[in-house]
Amino acid sequence: MNITPAEVVQDLKPTMAIKTRISNIHHRKKGEAVSYGKALTLERDTTVGVSPVGYGDGYPWSTFPDGKVIVNNTYCNLIGRVTMDQILYDITDVEANINDEVVLLGNSENNELKITVFDIAKWNKTIEWEILTNINERLERVEIE
Repeated sequence: MNITPAEVVQDLKPTMAIKTRISNIHHRKKGEAVSYGKALTLERDTTVGVSPVGYGDGYPWSTFPDGKVIVNNTYCNLIGRVTMDQILYDITDVEANINDEVVLLGNSENNELKITVFDIAKWNKTIEWEILTNINERLERVEIE
């Protein structure tokens, strides 16, 4: 697999995505702290989305504070540290409900937004290969034709 194809290779399509669902929604007040070690103090009243994926699945714990996810065709900032089994993100400005799709890697439903392995590597100050090789068997694989 070559994630940085030669210039002569064109029309390649993504072969991998990481998606999850909103498992919980919390409403927090300005000034409250969230995540391990009170990693972030909220600067406004915030609606927090929670999804069941974390560093135990190979999603890098250092993705916060730069990382984003896509919820309902909108980029949402991670808030707080990535935990072993969960991520938190700001959905204050998004119409979102429990069970809505959350994109960690891949394209939004309307294909207008995307998060690439290069983005995740940049947020974590590492190389793409580290991101790809850390994804483990806890994440369900679904093959799509």
